[in-house]
Amino acid sequence: MRYDFVCPSPTHYPFQWFWDSAFHAIALLQVDPELSKQELRCLVQGAQPDGYIAHMLLWERRGNPEWLKPEACIRLDHPFFTGTIQPPVIARALERIYDATGDLGFVREILPPVLRFVHWLERVRDADRDGLVTIIQPDESGLDASPKYDAAMGIPSHPPEATLPAWRRSMHRLFDAYAGKSHEEQATLGVFAFEDVMMNVIYADALRALARLVGLAGMPGADDLERASDRTHDALMQKSWDPKRGLFWDLSGSREERVTVLTFTSLFPLVLPDLDAGVAKRLVDEHLLNEREFWLPYPVPSVAASEASFDPAWLTKTTWRGPTWINVNWYLYWGLRQHGFADVASELARRTVAMQAIGGIREDRGGRGCDELRMVVPRSGSHCRRGADPHAGVSDRPIRFATQSGGAPTGAQWLDRAKRLEAIGYATLSMPDHMVGGAWSNLPALGAAAAATTTLRLGNLVLDNDFRNPVVLARELATLDVISDGRVEIGLGAGWFDRDYQSIGAPFDRGRVRVERLGEAVALMKRLFIEDEVTFAGRYYRTERSQCRPKTVQRPHPPFLIAAGGPRILELAGREADIVAVVPYGVGARQTTADDVTFEAALAQIDRIRAAAGDRFGAIELSQFLDVTLTSDREATIGKMSEKARSDPQILRRSIYAGIGTLEQIRDQIRENRQRLGISYFCLRGPHVEELAPVVQALRGT
Repeated sequence: MRYDFVCPSPTHYPFQWFWDSAFHAIALLQVDPELSKQELRCLVQGAQPDGYIAHMLLWERRGNPEWLKPEACIRLDHPFFTGTIQPPVIARALERIYDATGDLGFVREILPPVLRFVHWLERVRDADRDGLVTIIQPDESGLDASPKYDAAMGIPSHPPEATLPAWRRSMHRLFDAYAGKSHEEQATLGVFAFEDVMMNVIYADALRALARLVGLAGMPGADDLERASDRTHDALMQKSWDPKRGLFWDLSGSREERVTVLTFTSLFPLVLPDLDAGVAKRLVDEHLLNEREFWLPYPVPSVAASEASFDPAWLTKTTWRGPTWINVNWYLYWGLRQHGFADVASELARRTVAMQAIGGIREDRGGRGCDELRMVVPRSGSHCRRGADPHAGVSDRPIRFATQSGGAPTGAQWLDRAKRLEAIGYATLSMPDHMVGGAWSNLPALGAAAAATTTLRLGNLVLDNDFRNPVVLARELATLDVISDGRVEIGLGAGWFDRDYQSIGAPFDRGRVRVERLGEAVALMKRLFIEDEVTFAGRYYRTERSQCRPKTVQRPHPPFLIAAGGPRILELAGREADIVAVVPYGVGARQTTADDVTFEAALAQIDRIRAAAGDRFGAIELSQFLDVTLTSDREATIGKMSEKARSDPQILRRSIYAGIGTLEQIRDQIRENRQRLGISYFCLRGPHVEELAPVVQALRGT
């Protein structure tokens, strides 16, 4: 049987691990999607006819005899695979591969063994059919010697030198009990039975991902998988959620007794997209951001610092008793973003990268309360984007796409368009804000789109600050955020089109004044979203005991996007924005030149944002618009467009904001802009946004 996979370490980890391989597949998407696919192809070769997939495939068993010694603490089911499982991260890996490549053929190839495995979990490991699967030894969760298992395993935390020998003895006790018994028999013995929160969150997430992929592949069973995912989610809420403490607890034994040892798995349900917003808020505010528990200089520790078993110095010589694991942070990062905590997610990512820079790439090592690093590394070595401009600060954020639309011929067509954009994979529907030109009123149209969609975010590109009082606007946006269940992005600008101002009889003040006024509005709105009453005394706005109700779903507030081209507004955006949409310098003030739309010009603008942002630059998402014209003859089209506009053709040839060419050329331009500028959020505009579906589906999430 042929094998080809990423070996975690030729000396220390020479085999193929189940969830490690899934993480490798996700990481390899940044290097070569074909290697990512091969990783999963190799892994599912280990799938057994009954659906079982082992946590280790011993491809080069004969060359690594030390792994068969008792101190290695592995239990074999076969000469070439173990009798142990691991969390089904493979489903999310398969979903990520599809999102990056759009390869439904590969999905159909890999789905059958993955589906058989989740059905095996339900059949063999959910004896009471409550939706929660059981692990029958600690390493089946991947968390080996976590102190939450100590009571069930009879392991002491003190003295620290006694922990590892006791853990090994207890593991062999389990091995002896399971010897000679089938998987079904082992699951009924009860010598160790844990309904582990992290294991079940990943299981629910796998069912959700598989439901989506099964539907896309045109296979039966998507509804059953969705219902199974919901059942696991509901069981976690009913059995593991502790409303008094604001935490989820693992369940031990047939009596499902709560194990009140505080580990990062108590936070792991943040990964679930349908988690109640109030529950998510408590997990983040009361625990994740609690500096006595998890918000250490380099979070998230595998055990809360407040626990007696917290072992940052690795005195016990065992894993999962304090040090941090990067893949957990990866999961929590995505969970935080989907629940509206983008600022916390960005800070977690920043600290994680800083931790890796200090500690290097390693595993099973402690120190400073944070240094156990299990870093997914492609076989070619640590990953970087070749050719990236050293001044750009290349973003590690996944690419996402917005599109801008000013309305539709009818209300029904507007709602249909929103649904189609969501189905294609656009992250956001944004609207312009002009008083002339025929664009619809922004907020009512977005409210209607919210009711017709479930995941599509709702943005403004951008609201002219001078057209609305910020107290009134804050209330309208908060209401939209509640109606949409936390999908609002607040796009603001200082105004640039003088005809808009003339049409409403408002003065078109100098740019400096408009930018200063925008800065005050942003500061006032942020306070309104957070505080119960606000009294504000600025140069342009004065309020007394102002209130903003309802409070937003996204906390502390929805992300602020500021569109910026000139120096003053770039600096304001660097200080205040969560998202900065970089636009050509001089828009609205003078005629655009070819020099305004180049990489060099954008890099200078980003440098100004970075200087103003200081330490928070890593938390800013960079964005741009891309006006797309699909054509098989780029040069001829540039000539016609320039002649019609009576402009220099060099502007379109050099512009990073004009996408003119085939689908492949547009895709490559987006990749180049991402690589050279660090931009990850692209607003695609023009008549071809729906025809760009292959580009959106190939690049989003990468």
